[in-house]
Amino acid sequence: MMNMIFFKKFMQLLSLNKYFYLMLIFSMMIIISSSSWLGVWLGMEMNLLFFVPLLMNNMKMSKYTNSSMIYYIIQVGSSSMLLMFILMMKINLILMDINVLIILLQISLIFKLGASPFHWWFMKVMNSISWKNLFILSTLQKIGPLFLLINMNVSFLIYFSMLLSGLIGSFLGFNQISLKLIMSYSSLNHMSWMFMSLMIDFYILLIYLMIYFFNNLVICMFFYYLNFNYLNQVYMFNNMSYFMKFLMMMMFLSMAGIPPMIGFLPKFFVFVLMIKNLFYIECLIFIIYTLVVLFYYMNLMLPLMLTLKFNLKFNLNYLSLNFYYFLIFMLNIFMMMLIYMLLIFYCN
Repeated sequence: MMNMIFFKKFMQLLSLNKYFYLMLIFSMMIIISSSSWLGVWLGMEMNLLFFVPLLMNNMKMSKYTNSSMIYYIIQVGSSSMLLMFILMMKINLILMDINVLIILLQISLIFKLGASPFHWWFMKVMNSISWKNLFILSTLQKIGPLFLLINMNVSFLIYFSMLLSGLIGSFLGFNQISLKLIMSYSSLNHMSWMFMSLMIDFYILLIYLMIYFFNNLVICMFFYYLNFNYLNQVYMFNNMSYFMKFLMMMMFLSMAGIPPMIGFLPKFFVFVLMIKNLFYIECLIFIIYTLVVLFYYMNLMLPLMLTLKFNLKFNLNYLSLNFYYFLIFMLNIFMMMLIYMLLIFYCN
């Protein structure tokens, strides 16, 4: 009887999603603003405790429960490693070099991020969660570990993870039919760009995170409202207005980093700084990665270009959604103009 009462109360708590979202943001602020490693570890544990209930929001489907358990086990394991290495740094073990401890800390943070070569759990979890949680996991949950990696010296491990994440994220997205897996491999590819901007300039990383956050938000909302999970559903859907098709094609091009879309700007900044820092081979490798990623974004764009339907009826079901996407379209144009003006001002 007590277990049933506890379960009902727990389900009532799960319905209060907005409070969990607020606490997620609060835990990220603790991670970013903390001045000690123990404060960082506490913020990560709070972040984990408030994100797992969001993953378990739909208890009737077993795949959500499995994904939440996988995420919980992985994050608890990496947090335990992080705490152990922090304590080892605090007691100043003579037998271990400080550089070795920093590399071990970086391993635990890369494991938390789901970057290569520790990306296997990231794909399993992303493929079995809702679009809202997919957006949170691919954007907000990366902020804390990335800000911690900024405060460490760049090692060969981050460089190796950067190249491997770009390789796996680009080439393994070829034959995917699940839209969530396509977005997962795209997120892994963007992680390599974030690692490169982390190695070069902190402010470029901030710009990249903000623009990636915006692009990912629009695409995940699009798939969420239309209930798309697989690529064939995009081909079968034919009741979309011309404006929505144009907007989604623009957002896919922006995610791929094609000019003059806003997603091109952070990649352009990274390219310029890579050339200034003599990363010529890495520039060539990243160009190849971008061309490969553009291929499976084109797979998403082809249905929007080929399934045009001449329908002049006034559809009230899409009126509010079209107006909402129109606001996003105007915000995208405004952000492009603003960043171009800032770029011209900075160059002068």
